[in-house]
Order: sequence, then C-alpha cells, then structure tokens
Amino acid sequence: MIQTHYDQALPWLQQALAVIESAGAKTFAAVVWEEMAVCELGLGNDVASLDLLRRAEAVQLEARAPANYQVVLANIGNVYLYRHEIAREIKDPVSIYKWTYNTNLALIRMREAIDQAAQNDS
Repeated sequence: MIQTHYDQALPWLQQALAVIESAGAKTFAAVVWEEMAVCELGLGNDVASLDLLRRAEAVQLEARAPANYQVVLANIGNVYLYRHEIAREIKDPVSIYKWTYNTNLALIRMREAIDQAAQNDS
C-alpha cells in the first residue's frame, strides 16, 4: 500500500480474503479487512473503509490481540481525520491517550523545525 496502488491491490486482497474466510481464519481475515480499508480510504471511499475497520475491530477485540487492535483503532482515527472529524468515536482510553500524545509530539517537532528554519534564514 505504501506505493498507493490501491486499485490494483484490492482485487488481490479480495481473492486472498476468500481463501482465508473459507478456512475460517477470522483473525487473518481481520488483517485483510484492515488492508482493504487502507485501500478504500486511499481511493476516497471512507464509508467502505470504516465498515471494514469496524468489522476488523470487533474481531481483534474478541481475539484479545492488543497490537492488531491498536492498529485498527489508529486506522479508524485516520478515517475520521480524513473526514476532518475529531477521533471521538474511539472509545479506548489508552488508544486515545497514545493518539493524542503522538499528535502533540508531531506538532512540537513541526514547530521546532519551523523555528530552526527561521533561525537559519536570519
């Protein structure tokens, strides 16, 4: 997905999903849904993306897979960010804290870079 070939990746992911679902591997299916959601969002289909992520969220929560669950929550946050909405729909306080911390850290680093560039220009 890093090369933004979303439209090319979706058919392959759908084929992989069919095989995984036929084997009954729900947690692996959830990972594929997450990847499909990234593609859908990349193509501007935020509703489809959020639907896939909500399905993945339920499976990862049930599987008690904290790392995968946090990735899903982060991707849900990205959908709300894409929509220019606050990530208020995420109800996990730890994830909200981490998301807020990382956002604040990114803003601080941006401010430092801007200040440094201004000093270099003067």
